[in-house]
Amino acid sequence: MSPSTSAPPPAANRHRLRWLAPPAVAAVLVAGAGFGPGLFAAGAGAAPVLPAISAQDLVARIVGATPPSFSGTVQTRTNLGLPSVGSLFPSGSSVLSMILTPHTIKVSAAPGGKFHLAVPDGLTETDVVSDGSQVWVWQSSDQSVTHLAQDGAGGTGPHPPGPNEPAAAEPTPDAMAKKLLAQADPTTRVFVRGTATVAGRDAYELVLAPTTPDTLVADVIIDVDAATSLPLSVQVLAKDAGTPALEVGFTDISLGAQPPSAFTFTPPPGAKVTEAASPEELLFGPPRLRPEPGGPPVTRRAGGGQKVVPGPGLPPRPPGPTATPAPETRVLGQGWESVVAIPDGPAQLGAIGRPVSGAWGSGRLVTSTLADALVLDDGTVLVGAVGPDRLEAAVAELHAHP
Repeated sequence: MSPSTSAPPPAANRHRLRWLAPPAVAAVLVAGAGFGPGLFAAGAGAAPVLPAISAQDLVARIVGATPPSFSGTVQTRTNLGLPSVGSLFPSGSSVLSMILTPHTIKVSAAPGGKFHLAVPDGLTETDVVSDGSQVWVWQSSDQSVTHLAQDGAGGTGPHPPGPNEPAAAEPTPDAMAKKLLAQADPTTRVFVRGTATVAGRDAYELVLAPTTPDTLVADVIIDVDAATSLPLSVQVLAKDAGTPALEVGFTDISLGAQPPSAFTFTPPPGAKVTEAASPEELLFGPPRLRPEPGGPPVTRRAGGGQKVVPGPGLPPRPPGPTATPAPETRVLGQGWESVVAIPDGPAQLGAIGRPVSGAWGSGRLVTSTLADALVLDDGTVLVGAVGPDRLEAAVAELHAHP
């Protein structure tokens, strides 16, 4: 099959993919790394014979198709050439540190942003449940629940996803593929490379190849189910690397209606329920509080975006100390050169970074095959699929437009 080129998806399709702000490859660096290559058997044996399709038509099918209801098993793996960042986080400290470490994840999904992830971790389990309007995270290790409600009334919360939009904290090939397609820009070469078999299903291989020299991404390979247009696996290859730096894919999948009970959740009696104010808090955990000028240091993780709601039968907690609202996560730049600036980001990254300084200030730099991060002295973390020079330029952009 001869490759065909195509422009990236139109901007009209991109805005629906932004509920979860951080670009996918940047989030991987924050979550963890170093688990080795070779996750999927995609393409093993004879490639299936499928009707020819242009890259433009295949992208349109992915973006426009209503994802089918299904259940299955998804595996994730990263190989960034780093010690495990995930091991630096306390157990259960954030959704991202749980779901992007090497796990076999049981997934159920239905149209409208509904999904249920069961993420085992030894004798404990984390469940992430979305009914399309709210997300619940249950961690059996400490009997805790984190809840994120979407704001459909024009408030400060995230906007409700469209009918085909992946919800926050959904580490599935469909969600990953659509985030990467939304990140593609006119510097991206898009073509169909051939066909493959993934989880027993015939698929097309769609390739996104950035042509800009300022990204660490070499290619993104998306295996797309030929019958449903559902992405079945995603591999992200870094420049000068012989194995995928990031892999997310189904090992088995069964199409069919799922019971409504799979997407509902009620906190059990006695559970501690924490209200998250944003998808970033759900993924990265609560931000540190900033005390009012002249006030005492604030060390509690209450207020400033998160509040603890007692479970059934528990007395209400006293109000926490006042604090100024934490600034929001920002995306600096566009496409493959974009950098995410996370206020009060995961400070654990600094533990494996090296000291750096310049006209922009000082901090600690973490480099990997696919994404680099810069931890500033004020706690801001800048991360992207770019090199150190682009991160330093992003610091200047951040200071120029606070």
